Amino acid sequence: MKTKRLGKLLVLVISLMMIVTLLAGLSITASAEETGTETNTPVAEFVGKQVNLGGDISMKFYVRNNEDRPIESITVEVEFLGKLTYITECEKHPTDAKVYIYTFEGVGAQCLGDLMNVTILWGGIPVGHEKAMLTGYSVKENLINAYNITNDANMKQLIIDTLEYGAAAQVYRNYKTDALVTKDVDFISKGKADAEVPVSTPVVNETVADSIKGATVNFSATNFIKVSYNDGEIKTLTSDAVAAYDFAKKMQFSADGLFTLGYSVNDYCYDVINSDKTSEAMKSLAKALYNYGLSAHIVKGNHEGGYATCAAQKVCTICGNGYGNLLDHNYTYTANDDNNTITESCDKGCGHNKTITLKAPENLVYDGYAKEAVVDGSIDADYTVTYDKNDVINVGTYKATLTVRHL
Repeated sequence: MKTKRLGKLLVLVISLMMIVTLLAGLSITASAEETGTETNTPVAEFVGKQVNLGGDISMKFYVRNNEDRPIESITVEVEFLGKLTYITECEKHPTDAKVYIYTFEGVGAQCLGDLMNVTILWGGIPVGHEKAMLTGYSVKENLINAYNITNDANMKQLIIDTLEYGAAAQVYRNYKTDALVTKDVDFISKGKADAEVPVSTPVVNETVADSIKGATVNFSATNFIKVSYNDGEIKTLTSDAVAAYDFAKKMQFSADGLFTLGYSVNDYCYDVINSDKTSEAMKSLAKALYNYGLSAHIVKGNHEGGYATCAAQKVCTICGNGYGNLLDHNYTYTANDDNNTITESCDKGCGHNKTITLKAPENLVYDGYAKEAVVDGSIDADYTVTYDKNDVINVGTYKATLTVRHL
């Protein structure tokens, strides 16, 4: 038995793609921009509106400075839930030098259907043009526009799950339940998520028994985890903000000499759903939050875990979707002199296994024609048959050799 292994350079490249209409920081973006066609252009005007999903829930307003006046003179006034907010900080648009982006933060999940009035102020005074005012606008309206514009199925699912999350938050908080944000949205029924929430797997090391008293998630525009513990008195640790696409991430908590804990929003969702001490409204909210986070993770594309083969991609341990490139085949060759065979196989998981066999021709009676050996079967690599004599025509004994060439 002879075995020959031929090495091959293996290159694995993982690619992350998300089509979004606009990308801002690490936010997953669903946008529906609107532009006017009138010729009486004001000194500043709205040219786009955008909901950020997957991080926090916020609104971005795109303002064009038509006359190149000092940007410090522009303020965006937002009237929302009976309060006025004045936004002066902005960021430049990545491709349009005249456009600046103003972000209104703090839209609670239960408030997606609430209306806002937005006005551009110039030197503290309203511009006074219809293109510089947005009246009765809402996150819900923007999401519906975005759903109708995008062809990305994952983005559509994220929009559906965001609205479902908003409706569940309304029910839980008993907030305007006669006008749920999902009401009269015809596409909601097309993509209700039914993914099972994974089992909670907190990573706990308690050096003082029962020091951890509980963990909760703050349901708001931004989500974060709170852990309460007993250090002679009840104290609380609060995580950094957790973006929806990171709900599976274990946030780390520690109290010196008492415990360390790794706990995720998904852990909390599972614990709430499977507790006999929480209301049905709370369980529905936890499930909706999980669905929202799962869709945000898929759109963001920050997959992790799994093992690729030359036949299958890695499978993400969070969402179960395949991602990344297939591995290159890595063929090895085994020669068996007893059976006159060479077997080609791959050790990267695809199950590839092919064999070729060197055989003598059926007719070995001299007739003036060459008596060449026969190769039965096939492999992917090139191979040659050589002989120990110059010709295989005349009467005599010949030795044939089968050689595989694999680069």
